[in-house]
Amino acid sequence: MKILFRKEELNSAMVPLMCAVSSKNVMPATAGVLMKTIGTDAVELCSYDLEKGVRTSVPAQVIEEGCYVINAVKLNQILKTLTEEELIIEVDDNCSANITSGRSEFSMPALPERDFPSLPELTGEANFSFPQKVLKNMIGKTLFAVATTDQRPIYCGVYFEIKSGKIIAVSCDSFRLAYTEQIGEIKDVDKNSDVDETFIIPGKTLMELMKFLSDDIDDEVMIRLGRKHVTFEIGNLVFFSRLLEGQYLAYNKYIPTDSTIFVKIDKTSFISSLEKAALISEEKAQIKNFVKCSFKGDLLCVSANAVSGKVYDEVPIEKTGDDLEIAFTCRYLLEALRVCDSDTLKLSMSGPLRAMVIEPAADADKGSFLFVTLPTRMKA
Repeated sequence: MKILFRKEELNSAMVPLMCAVSSKNVMPATAGVLMKTIGTDAVELCSYDLEKGVRTSVPAQVIEEGCYVINAVKLNQILKTLTEEELIIEVDDNCSANITSGRSEFSMPALPERDFPSLPELTGEANFSFPQKVLKNMIGKTLFAVATTDQRPIYCGVYFEIKSGKIIAVSCDSFRLAYTEQIGEIKDVDKNSDVDETFIIPGKTLMELMKFLSDDIDDEVMIRLGRKHVTFEIGNLVFFSRLLEGQYLAYNKYIPTDSTIFVKIDKTSFISSLEKAALISEEKAQIKNFVKCSFKGDLLCVSANAVSGKVYDEVPIEKTGDDLEIAFTCRYLLEALRVCDSDTLKLSMSGPLRAMVIEPAADADKGSFLFVTLPTRMKA
């Protein structure tokens, strides 16, 4: 195999590929990029860590056809050191790769195509398109509440439900739950019928996917949903991931509907007050501190006490119902508030040991969002 690349084009293609390069030496080929020539003027590149993968193509001058695996980290590092505009990658029959550019020359071992893991079937039983900006927004509103431990793997992902022209995304880590929905016509592009599907995508996958999604509402992403994998086609880029298997929790049962205390509050002021409290209440070592929220009349009194000091702040509110003192893990509240796109929020509560619901004070065109968090028992 012998290929002439333009450095900038290959460098740009390597950026998304690196997110699916494995750092665990379980299978050496998963630490590499599969290079496969396509005719005489293009090369297909693929990385796959057995959980997620990226496939793209880059224009090139194919001097000699072939297909080999080249270590991704080393190739990426070499590209950053080159000063010439072009480079040649050549692999001989002994799987020795040579990279030359101007007067610079590098050599490294390559692997044959057969060593690269078999890719999953990337066709879908349901194929539908969706605005990239909307999907990015929905992921951003749920990713922070995804569980990070593997004790219950199914909760380490975001649950998606598409039905009756509505797409719902839910995440839950046992202490908090995030819910968002978007209404719009979602059609199976092949069958010209409404999509009715549920699936769970790993949080680590969605964290990488967000990097490639556009903020332009006119840019679409094609989603191909298979039995065990999901594929996202974003322009020239194909991003695919395994799905988490299992039954997700009946999330509606965990959203309180019997609240008796309702508060309207300015989001920016609430965040500012909690950020002050976080300076004292942040979890350190084995000590877990909390922030106390006292809803009294038309004021929210935010306070925190710790060995390192105390903090107190007040935020004006509009309250309906009784006064209430309730405590939370400060970080949980901040992470939810920072992804809300409504300037005024509605807080719904019923007691010091009952979950609180955070949602926009008024319905917005940007899509519905709801966050549920469990309180912390205050120390006597």
